[in-house]
Amino acid sequence: MDKYPTPTTLKELRKLVSAGVNYFNYMYRPEKNNDLTPYEYRNEAIVSGFTA
Repeated sequence: MDKYPTPTTLKELRKLVSAGVNYFNYMYRPEKNNDLTPYEYRNEAIVSGFTA
């Protein structure tokens, strides 16, 4: 998070957190999930009938 400026308002903080959540759920592709985003991984688990 060093590349982002420190938020000075609640609105800026919410925007930064929302961007982080969006990145993690839709762009981040860890190898342990077969290079699927968490969103894709959850959908694949639902379709295949796996429940956690």
